[in-house]
Amino acid sequence: HGIQDFSFPPTAGFKTRGTFGPDEMFDFSRDSVLVPGTAIAFDVGYMDHGYCSDWGRTVYYGKAPELVKHGYDVLNHACVHLIEQIVPYKTNVKDCFDMIRDDVEKDGYLDYLRYKDERMLGHQIGTECHEHPMVNAQTDAILKPGMIFCSEPKMAFPGECYMRVEDMVLVTDTGAEFLTHFPRDLFEFSND
Repeated sequence: HGIQDFSFPPTAGFKTRGTFGPDEMFDFSRDSVLVPGTAIAFDVGYMDHGYCSDWGRTVYYGKAPELVKHGYDVLNHACVHLIEQIVPYKTNVKDCFDMIRDDVEKDGYLDYLRYKDERMLGHQIGTECHEHPMVNAQTDAILKPGMIFCSEPKMAFPGECYMRVEDMVLVTDTGAEFLTHFPRDLFEFSND
């Protein structure tokens, strides 16, 4: 499709239900076999005309537990709601995580949301994959048209699933829009 290079080495992390604890969210075994009950967390980015992209999702092989499946819906809804709330020249970067957190908390999933203390949501992106200002509580910067950032809230369900929903977001003159176009209802899959 004409890409020049990757923004970073692509990753896919596999976690099979019941095979890991809360401290092993990022310790992906390379000898695992894909079996039902496995969550797969993707993180992919490529270069195009000198600019980076960054995208991530979790999909689930087999039927996900209701807690996890609903958590995916909650996280996606929070991401969409974040975009709807952005007002150029008014919305501060440091408030973006709180917008996600408020939605997740309203749906009863706050305990599963990661990086609450740092209020870390993501990063700006351009000619480098991770550019400043970072999208976290320490960054006091107003979102302006033309800015692009990656919103990547994550959830962890110990023993069940590590979940990511990452999108590239463009701030426009009138609000914001997703540059990532991946079906938000695509989560569970099987070989049936």
